Amino acid sequence: MLLKPHISNRRSETHSGRQQAIGEASVSQRVQRLVSQPPLPTIRTEREYQLEKQIQELKQQLHEQEIENLLDLRQALGLVGEKQRDSSAQNLARIPTAALTVMRTDLVKLLARLNSITSWPASSADSSRGDEPYIA
Repeated sequence: MLLKPHISNRRSETHSGRQQAIGEASVSQRVQRLVSQPPLPTIRTEREYQLEKQIQELKQQLHEQEIENLLDLRQALGLVGEKQRDSSAQNLARIPTAALTVMRTDLVKLLARLNSITSWPASSADSSRGDEPYIA
């Protein structure tokens, strides 16, 4: 009686081992077929390519505009002269757009603060300058 269960277990182990080997072989064959097949054409349309190109162009325009804005602000603050503008633009072109935006925001605040410090109060400007308009 002890031999029967032992033999049946052995038979089921052998049978399941063969099934596993067959399963592994079929998986291996399927993988091999997928690898050897040429890739399916992507379903990207010409419109998608155009939109991606347009996005890249707009990002480039934004970057260039941020550089110009920064150069204008730096020049207004007296940090850069007209002669250094080109070299400064080359240096700024290496900086990501997000960082340029932060710099622009900071320079705008700094310029506003400087203008408020250097401007005369309305009553003092009127009494000291007479009819001359005050230009900040």
